[in-house]
Formats: sequence, structure tokens, C-alpha cells
Amino acid sequence: MKILTGIFLVFAFLAVGELNAEVRKDGGAGLGVVAVHDLKLKAGVSEKDFESFIENEWLPMYSKIKGLDAFLAKGDRGVRTGEYSLILTFESIEDRNRIYPASGETSEEISKIQDDINSLWEKFEPMSEGLGETFTDYVRIGNIQ
Repeated sequence: MKILTGIFLVFAFLAVGELNAEVRKDGGAGLGVVAVHDLKLKAGVSEKDFESFIENEWLPMYSKIKGLDAFLAKGDRGVRTGEYSLILTFESIEDRNRIYPASGETSEEISKIQDDINSLWEKFEPMSEGLGETFTDYVRIGNIQ
């Protein structure tokens, strides 16, 4: 029985080691990026109006960009309970870099809808702050199977 247990542990160790080696080798590039932008509503802005604006105007505009998905989330527990975050998900690091180059230049995808984006910003700025200011991009390094 001890021999079988030992053999099982060796195979389990090798399997986990192989999985970790694959994750390190890939660097998570194939698993995508999650960008979390913390938002803060400005005084006097109704949550209902803000949520409606994001759902009906902001998100449909950004859904036109291939490789990008976005949604609005509201803290339910923890440090940001009751606060909003805009969460962008990218299929890959390459998609994120293509859409939002590190150089800060405007990408081709964004250029195509720039006029509509400018119009959205005019509506967004009086409602909320923080987009593009307080954010973190997280590279996914693994999935739960």
C-alpha cells in the first residue's frame, strides 16, 4: 500500500509540475487579461441613471471592438462595497495591446468609433470619475478545471 501511495504522489507531483511549467512558459498570454477600473459616482448622480447609461450606451459601443468584452460591477462585500468597477476582459494580451497600445496611441479599432466615444465621455464625466485613472490589468495565469 505504501508503494502505491508513493507512486501516486510521484505522478501527482509530476502532473502538477508539468501544469505549472506550462503556465510559466505561456505566461498567461493565451488566457487573457482582465482590466479592473475602479469608479466613483459624483455627488448627486443617481445609481439607476448611471447603471442605465453604462448598460444602454457605454457597453454597446465597446461591444463593437473584437477581442474585448466589458461589464459594470458593483461591490457586494469587501473594501469597495457599494462602489462600481468597470471590468474589461480581453481574449489575449495581444488583443489588449492592439486595442490599447502601451504607447498611449489611439488604436485603429478605437479610431473607428472615436466620435461616438467622445460623445460617451461627455456624458460619463459629469457622472463618474476614475476610469483610466485607478485601474489594474490582471493577466490570467490559469483556470480552474
